[in-house]
Amino acid sequence: MPHRVALLPAAPEFLRTLRGWATAHGALLVFDEVITYRSEYGGAQAWYDVRPDLTAMGKIIGGGFPVGALAGRRDVMSVMDPHAAQVRFPHSGTFSANPVTMVAGLTALKLFDEAAVARLNGLGDRARAGAAEAIRIADVPACVTGRGSLLRLHMKAEPPTDYRSSFATAPETARLQALLDHFFASGIMMINTGTAALSTAMTEVEIDRFAESLLDGLRKLKTL
Repeated sequence: MPHRVALLPAAPEFLRTLRGWATAHGALLVFDEVITYRSEYGGAQAWYDVRPDLTAMGKIIGGGFPVGALAGRRDVMSVMDPHAAQVRFPHSGTFSANPVTMVAGLTALKLFDEAAVARLNGLGDRARAGAAEAIRIADVPACVTGRGSLLRLHMKAEPPTDYRSSFATAPETARLQALLDHFFASGIMMINTGTAALSTAMTEVEIDRFAESLLDGLRKLKTL
């Protein structure tokens, strides 16, 4: 569900095609779950019947601290085993296994259990539904995409389907910036792309406030 391509979940057929091609050519299939690992207890890949050889992770697994991780099949990961007689792919870094990050990440993931994920995803559904309703009432060319606890606003009448259609024009960028400024003045911070990542600290109160603020902001856009 790439952030830079409209935050749209990948089509199952696309991932199956990649899996088939990688297997046929002896290549490794890598899923980037840096942003989407929060989407399900087993990551966004749980939405599909395709399994990668490697998975890249970050962000949420660090509990707020800088972090990155790679996981995958035992035979693939074994090339980095530091206890092997011959390490085929040595890997080390200044901040590898940083104790503060590891403790914070472990604590965050223990708290972000299946019940917490389900609750947060429910808030995501509520936020996207509220945004869609605000857009309908305001009657402006806009839409909302995303899944799980992630969403993205677009100043387009129809959801983009690929990178080309998700590209924002100058007028769309100006309208989005005006909307983001309105949010900020209302005490709501969003990424400059119009993306929001929900937190377990949030409740229905914050989600409904977001929808109300969005409606007010969209109405202001009509006067510009």
